[in-house]
Amino acid sequence: MKGANMKHRIVTCLLVLSMSLLFTGCGPTMVELTDEQQRDIALYSAKVVSKFNINLDKGIVALPAEEESSIPTTTEPTQQDDSDSKSSESSDSTQTSETDPTTEDPAEVVVSKTLTEALDIKNVSFLYRDAKVSSSYGSGDVYDLSPDKGNELLVVRFKVVNNGSTDTKINMIKKGVSFTVSYGTKTAPSDATLLLNDLTTYEGTIKAGKSKNMVVLFQFPKGTVTDPSKIVLQETMNGTTYQIDLAGSKNK
Repeated sequence: MKGANMKHRIVTCLLVLSMSLLFTGCGPTMVELTDEQQRDIALYSAKVVSKFNINLDKGIVALPAEEESSIPTTTEPTQQDDSDSKSSESSDSTQTSETDPTTEDPAEVVVSKTLTEALDIKNVSFLYRDAKVSSSYGSGDVYDLSPDKGNELLVVRFKVVNNGSTDTKINMIKKGVSFTVSYGTKTAPSDATLLLNDLTTYEGTIKAGKSKNMVVLFQFPKGTVTDPSKIVLQETMNGTTYQIDLAGSKNK
């Protein structure tokens, strides 16, 4: 028993000495062990590992699914990934360069129609009267409107006439009508207001043989529109945009 303890101590000392030399950056040349000493160290190491291995009696244990899924995996980028990345970057740069903040497809433009033809309401004519620049607008039926700071209003006026023998109901909101106007390189959408005579939001009845004056309001930076007679009006409905012939719209 005493001899076994002595041998155990010798093997332990040799093991400690070997590990000490292994973890030092410099020092004397590592002691060369005989084959018997190496077997003793390997046997002792195996016994130490076996002593503290709680799964020794279970053999190979499969990793639980939740732990296995949490192990990060690394994959090398493929040529297709690089291509997709470049395509995505190209798409992002294209979207950034576009000035139109909407994502809708551009509407088809049909050139030169009168507003009456574009709106196509039976027996009703939409006659263009004129356009003027103003610092505010008041119709007398609701309240006065003022543009945003630094802007002025472009007031485009129309006369809506019921040419039929019966009353006609008009609901511009239901028809989904919108207007834009251009002057030079500047384009502005119409303002939707609570005015009772706002053509973009009008909902009411035009009696047979009667007419009603209506307006469409736009905002431009002050001094932009110097000659309102040169504006270009467009009307969009059901995904189609019509360029309105204002001169022709004066008569029909």
